[in-house]
Amino acid sequence: MQIIISAIFNFICLLGIGSLTNNLFKYTSLTFYQSIFLKISFGIFLSAIFTTLSNFFFPININLANIFTILSFFFGLYFVLKDKKNKEYFLILCVVGILSFLLIYKSSNVLDFGLYHGSYLSILNNEKIIFGIANIHFRFGHSSILQETQAIFNNFLFYPNNFQTLILVFYVAFIFFVGENLFNKNYLIKNRELYFFCLFLLILICTKIYRFNDLGNDLMPNLINFYIWIECIKLFLNKDLYSKKMITNYFKILLTLYLFCVFLKIQFILSIVPIIFIYFFLNKKIIFKKILNYSMIFLVPITVLFLTKNF
Repeated sequence: MQIIISAIFNFICLLGIGSLTNNLFKYTSLTFYQSIFLKISFGIFLSAIFTTLSNFFFPININLANIFTILSFFFGLYFVLKDKKNKEYFLILCVVGILSFLLIYKSSNVLDFGLYHGSYLSILNNEKIIFGIANIHFRFGHSSILQETQAIFNNFLFYPNNFQTLILVFYVAFIFFVGENLFNKNYLIKNRELYFFCLFLLILICTKIYRFNDLGNDLMPNLINFYIWIECIKLFLNKDLYSKKMITNYFKILLTLYLFCVFLKIQFILSIVPIIFIYFFLNKKIIFKKILNYSMIFLVPITVLFLTKNF
């Protein structure tokens, strides 16, 4: 029962934090479950940014985690009630809770958790930032920012295991997004290539990526990479349906997700390839000045922050 409640609690928290990025979705034609997936993704990313910045001054202890998660929960609850899509939220909350229970109850942590994930979490919870920590373990020098989010979600309600359901909340949100594409008749009729891409992707998720024990930190960057490909294919096939403002905002979202993907796992640096392709293909429909301003105000400072953290 604790696993189910923890998963539902974390879903609402991440939804609340991710809703801060609503302004980024303007002029985009996002579907319901697509917007949920993006809010969950940005919720995890913004939590990691807050944790990293805070850790320069003090440990991410249980008191800070309590305040952060409880405020996030009420913020998320506000957006859920405001949205008035009770059936959709009830469905996704049920699936989040049940699937989290099925995948975690009989699972153990990935081998890397005992090697360095767990010890890094302990450092974040008990110490402010320690420069040169890679001298203790080289992996601390390029740790996944997922551990930063996990540290801030380690609150008193489900201590010390609340962080374990974060990946599964993300996983379920992505399944709903892919499933929504498959149940959309327009995709089958007008975007057949994209429809079959999503179909085979769902098969891959159900037969390979469901193995919670095997993937650990690798699950999220893989799924974000798939999302980037889906959106780039969609923009390529339907370029005439979108205005300059819409394509520019889609490009902002893709760049933000790419940065998140790389910070989750440095090996995913090549996820930029489809974004570069789509940029050159649609450069006449992209407002470059807005992309540049967004990068300088948001993306570059975040990059500097995480490079500084890993100094």
